Amino acid sequence: MALPPHGLPSAAALTASPRTRGVFYGWWIVAAGIATQFAYSMQNNSTFGVFLYYMNAELGWSRTLLSAPQSLGQIPAAITAALVGPLVDRFGTRWFIGFGGLVLGGAFLALSTIQDPWQFYLYRGLLSSIGAVCVGGFIGVTISNWFVQKRGQVLGYMGMGGSLGTGPCHWDEHPGAGAPVCHIWR
Repeated sequence: MALPPHGLPSAAALTASPRTRGVFYGWWIVAAGIATQFAYSMQNNSTFGVFLYYMNAELGWSRTLLSAPQSLGQIPAAITAALVGPLVDRFGTRWFIGFGGLVLGGAFLALSTIQDPWQFYLYRGLLSSIGAVCVGGFIGVTISNWFVQKRGQVLGYMGMGGSLGTGPCHWDEHPGAGAPVCHIWR
């Protein structure tokens, strides 16, 4: 925005819509929301079943022991959501999504080092649940702030990212069915 000689922007420049200067910035927020939901869904929800067989074979743990952190992790997730929700209203989502990404990423990196069940419960049940809530639970707030008329449509697009994130590894759910990337869980 070029300033006139007196140094103050004109009223027309101040009221100009972001849409007149290219792509509406809210669509970039939607794209980030789709990517966030894709990563969140792929990392946290659906793909764990792919690794269950291989973890059971390598560690010798029962499937109950391996599956329990997913269920038990809902407790810290609910507590985190209740505590972080009011903070998101006050401070916005940017820092919580970044914090959640670091916690979630660190938890998944730490999963490659597990030797005992308590480590698995800590990384998968507690830390990844807390990180996942911060990453995936509040992006809709940011998107809702950018759209009024098309709010339902763009939130649907954001949900599409989560749906797309559930499938990339599922074609290799059965032992010996394909790519070795899903056969190595560490």
